[in-house]
Amino acid sequence: VSRLAELVARSEASRQPTHARDLYHMACLTALRGERARAIELLSTAVAQGFEDKVVLDDPDLRSLAGPELDEIRARVRRRLSAPTPERPGFQARVP
Repeated sequence: VSRLAELVARSEASRQPTHARDLYHMACLTALRGERARAIELLSTAVAQGFEDKVVLDDPDLRSLAGPELDEIRARVRRRLSAPTPERPGFQARVP
């Protein structure tokens, strides 16, 4: 991991990111630093807070997290991406 990535990770960690995208980027940096458990925690929180970008499915920064926890997180993202919403084709609004 580059010195710049380490500095960014320390800076980000000190301000306790709460936005889903920030959490995702922190998860990537943390994974690159070899802190697997913390990276999984950050990634899971990012997805729980609504981060559902398809980049999660094949981001090389997450390669070191391979295993059942990452598979579960990716499955959640796949389910969300395949679910119909107003922004996605196939959405049908429910009328009460």
